Amino acid sequence: MNVSSFCLAEITTLESAGIITAIAVGALSVILATVALLKRSDVQVFPQPLTVEIVKALHEQFASKTEFDAFVLKAEKEFAAQREILRREIPAMVAAINAEGEKRVRRVHSRIDPLVVGVASLCAKQGIPMPQQNPSDD
Repeated sequence: MNVSSFCLAEITTLESAGIITAIAVGALSVILATVALLKRSDVQVFPQPLTVEIVKALHEQFASKTEFDAFVLKAEKEFAAQREILRREIPAMVAAINAEGEKRVRRVHSRIDPLVVGVASLCAKQGIPMPQQNPSDD
């Protein structure tokens, strides 16, 4: 290797280091200039935090977590009390409905039975055999 080729290789290394340094300094200056321009032009980045007035209005309109938790506990207790009342009262209601149904059936039979007796006596006078009652109808 002679001296001229050694110097050329050394210059090339120095030149490439200088180019890389120049590029880095240029990029840094572009970033700094952009930041300075944004500060001067009062550019705002969105979304901005809510103003205090809006937050106060929201707090007045909606319940806090503790208020909501208290409401849930109260509602659960009320529902449990209603379920207990229904659990006690439903069997009595069902029994009353069944008793009314039995009364209704007796009233219908009390009106139909005299008619059946009358039809049977007419059939006997005319000599017509009375149709047999189906046992499954009782």
